[in-house]
Amino acid sequence: MRRYLAAIIAVLIMAPNAARAANAEGAGLRSCGQFAKDYQQSPLMAEDVYFAWTEGFLSGANQAVKSLSRPLRDLSGLPLDAQKAFIRGYCDQHPLAQYCDAVIELYSQFPPLLDKAAR
Repeated sequence: MRRYLAAIIAVLIMAPNAARAANAEGAGLRSCGQFAKDYQQSPLMAEDVYFAWTEGFLSGANQAVKSLSRPLRDLSGLPLDAQKAFIRGYCDQHPLAQYCDAVIELYSQFPPLLDKAAR
């Protein structure tokens, strides 16, 4: 399972690099330091913008996993406040990392989805 998760994370890590090469933009491609700066200026607006990107990324990650017929993560397995706190904590500790790195790390924190009907 760890090897599988590492492979999925590697694919997810490459996605922002490919997006940057295509001149894409989005909150997840910004640095954790930029997120912290934006959060200081306007906590509610920053979390709304960045977390909207986060939810899309997490859902997309689950769809990628689903397409490989692998177990999904239960994205409701952590309260939203805990998810946001995790990202803030990660970014505080890694200001030079990309915001998407925090989200990838968050994805690994969700428990496996045990409901077979969701697959």
